Amino acid sequence: MVIYVDRLLALNALVNYLLLSAAAHLGGETCIRWRQALAAALGALYALAVLLPGCRTLGMLGLKLLCAGAMAAVAFGLSPRLLRQWLLLLVLSALYGGVVLAVQTLLGGSVTLIGGVAYYPVHMRVLLLTAALLWLLFQTVLTRLGAHSGGDLIPVQLTIGGRCAQLRALRDTGNSLCDPLSGQPVLIVEWSVLRPLLPGAPAALPGDPVAALEALRRLCPALRLQLLPYRTVARRGLLLAVRCDSIRLNGHAAPSPLAAISCTPVSDGGAYHALTGGIS
Repeated sequence: MVIYVDRLLALNALVNYLLLSAAAHLGGETCIRWRQALAAALGALYALAVLLPGCRTLGMLGLKLLCAGAMAAVAFGLSPRLLRQWLLLLVLSALYGGVVLAVQTLLGGSVTLIGGVAYYPVHMRVLLLTAALLWLLFQTVLTRLGAHSGGDLIPVQLTIGGRCAQLRALRDTGNSLCDPLSGQPVLIVEWSVLRPLLPGAPAALPGDPVAALEALRRLCPALRLQLLPYRTVARRGLLLAVRCDSIRLNGHAAPSPLAAISCTPVSDGGAYHALTGGIS
């Protein structure tokens, strides 16, 4: 039989990208498009390599699991939640494979074994139908399952200069940002929420935290500002933070009145505007 390499790569990359997006939403991970696209391309190249003559051993179960793990690492980074994202990707891949097999069987298609690996000569109608089913499943079921429950979100009240803001924060156990002097965990808040509390503050802050500090000190001299060091798996740097009059979480005073500023949204859909980290 004839296998078109361009079609095989495009189809696998597309499906991999959709599966990685679904895994990101289910696991509550931030969707970084270029990383997901790179991971999807990596999976597509592996699928092609498995079908090459003399590469039968690449189709072994252990290597398939390693490839899925590499895809998860590229897409989501080497975070403590990598194992969860890897397992989610495996479950979703198995689910999608079952859908393809079912649709192919219903439409009278066949399955070909090449080097011990099942290859589906997918017709365009099967591709369109399975893509539609995956999209419907993702939109109606997986997004709701991946949504954070009410127990993950807590009400927050911020007070700066006598002005208050009410918002919701996600209790993110992977966020360990803290004040280096007191060791207390620090709330991370979107700039769009803090800005209405600061008369004269700009609509957007410079991307450089030092430049943002200087700009706010010039426009809002009464603010108590400082820079907080942070570190992730991929990078380290500084975050601008403002000392509030008070921060109340679930009606209780937070251990630290510091609020680190995020210039970008902390949630995809706007369900929350802050991250509590170790604050409970």
